Amino acid sequence: MTSKHTPGPWDFDKADFGHGSIEYGIFRPETHIEGDTVDYIATVHDAGTETDARLIAEAPAILAALRELVAGNYGQPWGVTVPALDTARAILARIDGDSTDAA
Repeated sequence: MTSKHTPGPWDFDKADFGHGSIEYGIFRPETHIEGDTVDYIATVHDAGTETDARLIAEAPAILAALRELVAGNYGQPWGVTVPALDTARAILARIDGDSTDAA
């Protein structure tokens, strides 16, 4: 199964939602027109907002890299087990809705 998330790349920018706090919106760059209403994928506000927005905006790239790593099975020659790859597989299963097991 493959996740049906909004395709990347994503970006972020300060957004004014009229709440009086620092807020950031996550969006697809091709949908963003400066000074116009943006269809945000997600919004973050309060403590750590810019850092959180930066991390969320990189989610599609992180997901692609994780899929490539697991598909290539890098680091597991000759039957060697790499716990990080097992964790990556579990994360991908949760993202794809194949499992609710914790990693």
